Amino acid sequence: MRHKRFFVPAFVLLAAAGAGYFYFNRSAQNVIDKNFERMIANGSYDAIDYEDFKVDLFGNINMKNLRLVKAGQEVKLREIAVTDLDYTNEIPHTLNVKITGIGFPAGIPFMGTDPMSSYM
Repeated sequence: MRHKRFFVPAFVLLAAAGAGYFYFNRSAQNVIDKNFERMIANGSYDAIDYEDFKVDLFGNINMKNLRLVKAGQEVKLREIAVTDLDYTNEIPHTLNVKITGIGFPAGIPFMGTDPMSSYM
């Protein structure tokens, strides 16, 4: 009987923690999705999508295979890790970003005979 008294509250606590983590992750993903939709709607990008998005228990964000498209140019970022994010301010005062792997599926932009000609 003692074991049941321990396992039932422990199970309820773990289930509540799992549900809270799932809710927090889904809420953060919805905020990111709305911001990406706004960026597409105002013309900043033609398309934005990603494969995976997770927020860990410390508030660190990990995103995989982010694809940005603008004016026929496409860039893929394999993995993005955001740490030390200031959640207390609308515009964060601190933010660390690590990007691993960058690719240009259609070729590197501005690679004509004179790469600087695109800037002049």
